[in-house]
Parts: sequence; structure tokens; C-alpha cells
Amino acid sequence: AVVSTQSTGEQMKGTGALVIGNLATSDLRSRELASHPRVIESLFNILNQDYSSDEMMVKVKHAALSALRNLSICEAAKPLIVPYLSVIINYVTSDMPMLVYKAVGCVRCLTRGNKDIATQLTRNSTLVANLVELVDKYKYHNGIQGEVPRLLSTLVVEGQMDVSII
Repeated sequence: AVVSTQSTGEQMKGTGALVIGNLATSDLRSRELASHPRVIESLFNILNQDYSSDEMMVKVKHAALSALRNLSICEAAKPLIVPYLSVIINYVTSDMPMLVYKAVGCVRCLTRGNKDIATQLTRNSTLVANLVELVDKYKYHNGIQGEVPRLLSTLVVEGQMDVSII
């Protein structure tokens, strides 16, 4: 089978994102990656590109979101990821559960310990409503079933969200 140059390039991007994600599983390596801002910028470039197929798009974007989720745990990387928060939030309402799960986890990690971001997100009633709907929409996805309540509880604690709106 002949593999197109475009497909090969897409596979390389996905592989690169997987490597970054695997390196970002330790705080020491995550800090090292964060010391190179182009690494995080390249992950967001991957999210903003078009792909040759839906299958390839999901694979590559899932790898990029996985890497960003791992990096978002690291305090040194958070300030580099936060400017792209709106890009990540767009994936929270995606129709692809694999991407939703990683995006919700990334938002949760960025929100933890950051009252400003948490407060900003709690004021976004559309986002909060969408998060609540995700639990029902993806009843079969255990990751989403666990991650959404964790994000909502982080918003309640960090952003001092009024629980009655949930």
C-alpha cells in the first residue's frame, strides 16, 4: 500500500505528540518541556490543522490533547497553556468523546489552584450547562463520567461557584 506524503506527515505529528505526552508524565520532564515554549505552541498548531481523514484527525488531535493534559499538571507549563484555554474548551463540546475526555481533563488541571481561571469559567453558564449535559450524553464513556464531575467540583472549590446552578 502506498502512503501519501500528507498522511506520513500527519502520522509524524501524531507520533511527535505521543512522544511529548510520554515525556510529560514526570514533573521534571514536564518542566524541561515547558522551558521550550515552542513545544506547547506546536501542540496547539497540531490542533488547528486540517487532516486527510476523520480517523487521522481524531488520532493526531487525541495525541496532542493527551500531551497537553499531561503538561497541564506541571505548574511551569500552565502559564504557557492558559492563553490557549479557549481552544481547549472548544474540544469540551466536540462530538468526539476521545477528544472531549482529554479536553475536560486538561481544563480541570489548568483550573486546579488557579482561582482566576476557575472564576472565569464558572461565569460561563453555557460551559457549565454543557459540562452537565456531557455526563448524560456520554453515559457509556467512563472517563467522561469521572472527569466532568471532577472538573465541576474543582470549579466549585476554586471558583467558588454557586452549586445551585449545577
